[in-house]
Amino acid sequence: MGHRGIRRFGFIRFCILTYLRKVRKECADARWRYRHSILALIGQITTTWATIEAMIDALIAWYHPIRGTQNIRADLPVTFDRKMEYLNHMARDPGFGEAGSFNLRLMRTHALRLNKWRKALIHGVVFHRHTMGLEWEVEERSVEPE
Repeated sequence: MGHRGIRRFGFIRFCILTYLRKVRKECADARWRYRHSILALIGQITTTWATIEAMIDALIAWYHPIRGTQNIRADLPVTFDRKMEYLNHMARDPGFGEAGSFNLRLMRTHALRLNKWRKALIHGVVFHRHTMGLEWEVEERSVEPE
Protein backbone atom coordinates (compact mmCIF):
# COMPACT_ATOMS: atom_id res chain seq x y z
CA MET A 1 0.00 0.00 0.00
CA GLY A 2 1.26 3.36 -0.84
CA HIS A 3 1.14 6.70 0.78
CA ARG A 4 -2.49 7.19 -0.30
CA GLY A 5 -3.71 4.03 1.55
CA ILE A 6 -2.23 5.21 4.83
CA ARG A 7 -3.95 8.56 4.48
CA ARG A 8 -7.24 6.89 3.63
CA PHE A 9 -7.16 4.63 6.71
CA GLY A 10 -6.17 7.57 8.86
CA PHE A 11 -9.27 9.45 7.76
CA ILE A 12 -11.53 6.42 8.34
CA ARG A 13 -9.99 5.97 11.79
CA PHE A 14 -10.64 9.64 12.52
CA CYS A 15 -14.30 9.26 11.45
CA ILE A 16 -14.76 6.17 13.63
CA LEU A 17 -13.21 7.84 16.67
CA THR A 18 -15.31 10.98 16.15
CA TYR A 19 -18.47 8.86 15.92
CA LEU A 20 -17.55 6.86 19.05
CA ARG A 21 -16.87 10.08 20.97
CA LYS A 22 -20.35 11.34 19.99
CA VAL A 23 -22.02 8.05 21.01
CA ARG A 24 -20.20 7.98 24.37
CA LYS A 25 -21.29 11.55 25.09
CA GLU A 26 -24.91 10.70 24.23
CA CYS A 27 -24.77 7.64 26.52
CA ALA A 28 -23.27 9.68 29.35
CA ASP A 29 -25.98 12.33 28.91
CA ALA A 30 -28.70 9.64 28.94
CA ARG A 31 -27.27 8.11 32.14
CA TRP A 32 -27.19 11.56 33.78
CA ARG A 33 -30.81 12.26 32.76
CA TYR A 34 -31.84 8.87 34.14
CA ARG A 35 -30.10 9.45 37.48
CA HIS A 36 -31.49 12.96 37.67
CA SER A 37 -35.03 11.67 37.06
CA ILE A 38 -34.71 9.09 39.88
CA LEU A 39 -33.37 11.68 42.32
CA ALA A 40 -36.10 14.13 41.27
CA LEU A 41 -38.66 11.38 41.91
CA ILE A 42 -37.30 10.91 45.44
CA GLY A 43 -37.67 14.66 45.97
CA GLN A 44 -41.24 14.51 44.68
CA ILE A 45 -42.03 11.66 47.06
CA THR A 46 -40.66 13.75 49.94
CA THR A 47 -42.81 16.78 49.14
CA THR A 48 -45.88 14.62 48.52
CA TRP A 49 -45.39 12.93 51.89
CA ALA A 50 -45.19 16.32 53.57
CA THR A 51 -48.61 17.12 52.10
CA ILE A 52 -50.06 13.80 53.26
CA GLU A 53 -48.79 14.30 56.78
CA ALA A 54 -50.07 17.90 56.81
CA MET A 55 -53.53 16.59 55.89
CA ILE A 56 -53.37 14.06 58.74
CA ASP A 57 -52.31 16.89 61.07
CA ALA A 58 -55.24 19.02 59.90
CA LEU A 59 -57.70 16.16 60.49
CA ILE A 60 -56.34 15.57 63.99
CA ALA A 61 -56.31 19.31 64.75
CA TRP A 62 -59.97 19.53 63.64
CA TYR A 63 -61.03 16.57 65.80
CA HIS A 64 -58.88 17.32 68.86
CA PRO A 65 -60.95 20.14 70.44
CA ILE A 66 -64.22 18.30 69.75
CA ARG A 67 -63.48 14.99 71.51
CA GLY A 68 -59.76 14.32 71.41
CA THR A 69 -58.83 16.20 74.55
CA GLN A 70 -61.31 14.23 76.66
CA ASN A 71 -61.08 10.78 75.08
CA ILE A 72 -57.62 10.38 73.58
CA ARG A 73 -54.91 12.69 74.94
CA ALA A 74 -54.49 16.22 76.22
CA ASP A 75 -51.93 17.38 73.64
CA LEU A 76 -51.64 16.98 69.89
CA PRO A 77 -49.39 14.15 68.65
CA VAL A 78 -46.13 15.17 67.01
CA THR A 79 -44.50 11.95 65.79
CA PHE A 80 -45.93 9.85 62.99
CA ASP A 81 -46.41 6.79 65.22
CA ARG A 82 -48.40 8.83 67.75
CA LYS A 83 -50.53 10.28 64.94
CA MET A 84 -51.34 6.76 63.79
CA GLU A 85 -52.32 5.78 67.34
CA TYR A 86 -54.51 8.89 67.48
CA LEU A 87 -56.23 7.92 64.19
CA ASN A 88 -56.82 4.46 65.60
CA HIS A 89 -58.58 6.00 68.63
CA MET A 90 -60.54 8.35 66.36
CA ALA A 91 -61.79 5.38 64.34
CA ARG A 92 -63.37 3.97 67.53
CA ASP A 93 -65.49 7.09 68.04
CA PRO A 94 -69.14 6.15 67.33
CA GLY A 95 -69.77 9.70 66.06
CA PHE A 96 -68.01 8.89 62.79
CA GLY A 97 -70.39 6.07 61.96
CA GLU A 98 -69.45 2.85 60.26
CA ALA A 99 -68.27 4.40 56.99
CA GLY A 100 -66.22 7.11 58.71
CA SER A 101 -64.52 4.62 61.02
CA PHE A 102 -63.78 2.31 58.09
CA ASN A 103 -62.20 5.16 56.11
CA LEU A 104 -60.10 6.29 59.08
CA ARG A 105 -58.78 2.75 59.51
CA LEU A 106 -58.15 2.50 55.78
CA MET A 107 -56.27 5.81 55.78
CA ARG A 108 -54.19 4.63 58.72
CA THR A 109 -53.37 1.32 56.99
CA HIS A 110 -52.28 3.06 53.79
CA ALA A 111 -50.29 5.68 55.66
CA LEU A 112 -48.41 3.02 57.63
CA ARG A 113 -47.61 1.09 54.43
CA LEU A 114 -46.45 4.21 52.57
CA ASN A 115 -44.41 5.35 55.55
CA LYS A 116 -42.26 2.22 55.32
CA TRP A 117 -41.30 3.11 51.75
CA ARG A 118 -40.81 6.76 52.64
CA LYS A 119 -38.51 5.89 55.53
CA ALA A 120 -36.43 3.61 53.33
CA LEU A 121 -36.03 6.24 50.60
CA ILE A 122 -35.50 9.27 52.81
CA HIS A 123 -33.55 7.81 55.73
CA GLY A 124 -31.87 4.97 53.89
CA VAL A 125 -29.08 5.00 51.34
CA VAL A 126 -30.20 4.98 47.69
CA PHE A 127 -27.53 3.98 45.23
CA HIS A 128 -27.12 2.98 41.62
CA ARG A 129 -24.74 0.04 41.79
CA HIS A 130 -24.07 -0.46 38.08
CA THR A 131 -23.82 2.62 35.86
CA MET A 132 -25.12 0.77 32.80
CA GLY A 133 -28.04 -0.92 34.58
CA LEU A 134 -31.46 0.42 35.48
CA GLU A 135 -31.68 -1.09 38.98
CA TRP A 136 -31.38 1.04 42.09
CA GLU A 137 -30.93 -0.32 45.57
CA VAL A 138 -32.10 1.06 48.89
CA GLU A 139 -30.39 0.09 52.08
CA GLU A 140 -31.92 1.00 55.38
CA ARG A 141 -30.06 0.36 58.58
CA SER A 142 -32.10 0.30 61.70
CA VAL A 143 -30.48 1.27 64.94
CA GLU A 144 -31.62 -0.90 67.80
CA PRO A 145 -31.89 0.83 71.18
CA GLU A 146 -29.54 -0.59 73.78
